[in-house]
Amino acid sequence: MTEDGAIEWEDGEDGESPALFEGDRGTLPLEARKALVLLLKRTHLNGVSRPAEWRALLAHRGDVTARLHDMFLELVIDVENEVAYKRQAGRELGRMFTTLLTDRAYTREEAALLLHLRGEHRNARRRGDPIAYVERNDLADAVSYVRPAETMDHVRADEAVVRAIDALLREGFLMRDPSDPDRLQVSPVIETLLTTERTKEFVHSVRTADDVSTSEDATVESDVLDEDLGVTIDE
Repeated sequence: MTEDGAIEWEDGEDGESPALFEGDRGTLPLEARKALVLLLKRTHLNGVSRPAEWRALLAHRGDVTARLHDMFLELVIDVENEVAYKRQAGRELGRMFTTLLTDRAYTREEAALLLHLRGEHRNARRRGDPIAYVERNDLADAVSYVRPAETMDHVRADEAVVRAIDALLREGFLMRDPSDPDRLQVSPVIETLLTTERTKEFVHSVRTADDVSTSEDATVESDVLDEDLGVTIDE
């Protein structure tokens, strides 16, 4: 430890694994550990917003995968869209293990927004645009069809849309434009995480239910919206 209290890195036996704290027996370097933590804590790891962790994940893919397997989880990586997420292992064999995955409930507004953003992302690609952008103020109109006709408290309904937008920002489906606070970028991760099957289930959910539950591997995953995750609709 240095005089200012910072931890000095010490090479492990292989000359590559630093000790990050006293008694550290971990073998992953710092950025790879950060990548593992993000995978466990969030629905996915986005290489665009977390480039250092993304590079570390690719470099130490085998070691990270092994650690996830110890927790009955699988690592899924989409290199083209630079997104990685976890999901429960053993589903194809009918095995159900105890995992750290939790349930993530999506409101009607969140589900509708995800569907709209997926469409905007695909439209941009058809036009040849590498990135899809949306205006924050336009999103409320885009999902207004899910608002019940008998709604009386429109202020509260508008606040629900604002909360839904903020939730998708936190989960990385939307990213802020530093030059314009009202302009949002649609993350390409939506193409990987919102599969065709999940899309059909979300379409059904916004028509018939107040919220959508996903068995999250990472949430929208994470297990979120992953192909192998089940989405159940509360009737």
